[in-house]
Amino acid sequence: MISFIIGEIDSIEKNTVILNNNGIGYEIKVADETKIITSDKKLKLYTFMSVKEDSISLYGFCSLTELQTFKKLITVSGIGPKAAMNILANMTQENIYFAIATENIDVLSKIPGIGKKTAQRLILELKDKITLPDNLPKNNEVSDAVEALCSLGYDRAQIIKIVMQMQTDDLDAQQIIKQVLKLLAK
Repeated sequence: MISFIIGEIDSIEKNTVILNNNGIGYEIKVADETKIITSDKKLKLYTFMSVKEDSISLYGFCSLTELQTFKKLITVSGIGPKAAMNILANMTQENIYFAIATENIDVLSKIPGIGKKTAQRLILELKDKITLPDNLPKNNEVSDAVEALCSLGYDRAQIIKIVMQMQTDDLDAQQIIKQVLKLLAK
């Protein structure tokens, strides 16, 4: 197993980076190549090796937490490495975890290639396996407020970003909604 590769960037294409490590070029699939572009040419990617009958592929991640999220995603039946990379390319780890924790099928099913049944399976199989980062609110009041604002037509990702920055421990859903609306109005 190859845990990580440190090398010089040889080339970057859509969802693929080729790293030169001691004269060997490793083709590594990435969720978002724009995260890879750095000022220096040296790069460290944590990797996951997928071995199938007809291919061996390396999937690369800028952080261990991103790799761990990927590994959790591929434990879900029907989600392979390509689908997991697609999810990571379309949502941040925090938003994935928040959508799963709040059982938000609509957000997950908006990812290209992920339908409602797959979104339900993601929630069912990962809800008990994930832990929300400390900066994510974990109560029903937050979930209710987010759902109410979304039903009014506000963008879920934008709302979640705002709520993540708020102190919501002692607030009810109405108070959260009022604060989010004030922040959106600025």
